[in-house]
Amino acid sequence: MRLRGLAAAAAAVAVAAGCGGGSGGGGGGSLPPPAPTIHVHAQGAVQPWVQTSGGQFVDQQGHPVLLRGVDVPAGQSDLAPVAAQLGANFVRIYVGWNAIEPQPPVNGRYRWDTSVLHQLDHEIEAYRQEHINVLIDFHQFHWSPYFAQATCKAGKKVCRASGVPAWFYAGGRFPATKSGESQAEAAFWTSEKSRSLGYYSAFAAMMAARYAHDPNVVDYEIFNEPHPGRLGDSTEATDIMLRWQAQVRTAIQKVDPTRTVFIMCRGGGEGVGTASLAPFGSLDHLALDWHDYFNGGSGGLDPAG
Repeated sequence: MRLRGLAAAAAAVAVAAGCGGGSGGGGGGSLPPPAPTIHVHAQGAVQPWVQTSGGQFVDQQGHPVLLRGVDVPAGQSDLAPVAAQLGANFVRIYVGWNAIEPQPPVNGRYRWDTSVLHQLDHEIEAYRQEHINVLIDFHQFHWSPYFAQATCKAGKKVCRASGVPAWFYAGGRFPATKSGESQAEAAFWTSEKSRSLGYYSAFAAMMAARYAHDPNVVDYEIFNEPHPGRLGDSTEATDIMLRWQAQVRTAIQKVDPTRTVFIMCRGGGEGVGTASLAPFGSLDHLALDWHDYFNGGSGGLDPAG
């Protein structure tokens, strides 16, 4: 495993297992044990090509930058010259937590998938060669592979999902159904947040340390389209999920305070008009991602956001 780190003076950043909150799920199975503490050695960081200042993206000389780009999957470095030909100066590489940590820790040691990480390393370098900035998106799609079959559309033989690793639900405390998925989503932010934050913060801190010396890695996105599940579509649910994200942002910034952290409200960004950003404290190096699937037409934001 390669941990690539941050501050000029060698220092260790420890992300503790318990991040507050209770435990317990919706069924009779057991939660995974508390997440082991991860010690991230920070050394040799470089400034990213693009940061935020005064509410806008700027280069290392402080000049405003307009980022234009596309989503790309992890592991496809061959798309770098294509993105350059399209005139992109930015890509959002999406990769799920489950892909990076397909197995739970054993004997206090995290088992990151080095083959996936090496593919990501190569891809980031390919975009650097094309002078393209990178946002690493910690992606979820249909929440977790554990629920992949439940979210499958009729007639599909292969069902894929990404995000929370299947082992997080291996105790069987939630049925692998749509109802179970909704329960699991709500618990992730509330009754199970001590576990979810512990494991997720360790994952996020490792990623921040690994890519701190890649100047074209300019941003991290904490959680793509967070779903509230049974919490429902409300301002309260949005704020619960934002408070969770604020703690992960803290874990990232302890390792790398220079790169921008993207957050999202509910789903594709619903609730942004009434959400509270107070848990984040300073808004420096913070950005809000909102997915405008309706291109500003009907179905986009209402007056309340």
